[in-house]
Amino acid sequence: MEPDSDGRWQFLNSAGNAYADTWIYVQNQWYWVDGTGTMLTGWLLRGDKWYYLDASGAMVTGWLQYGGTWYYMGQDGTMLTDTVTPDQYRVGADGALVE
Repeated sequence: MEPDSDGRWQFLNSAGNAYADTWIYVQNQWYWVDGTGTMLTGWLLRGDKWYYLDASGAMVTGWLQYGGTWYYMGQDGTMLTDTVTPDQYRVGADGALVE
């Protein structure tokens, strides 16, 4: 992993080419890299599943507070919706904690 000329982090394979549109596992953390091999941060929609990538680019699991709202990200990183979390809290169809 090394920054590109714009200071963005890119994941490079052993040939020096950027990985693209894939999850990368580095030092016990999952990261998503886009079509240019650039690591993303923030909300990520893949298919019909939402993920959140923190400021370092690492996939978040467990409770996430975003914009004053709590969301629960499963062990696989997907946001739980319209269900009860493992610690017995309800989240709505939008993934937000139901209080």
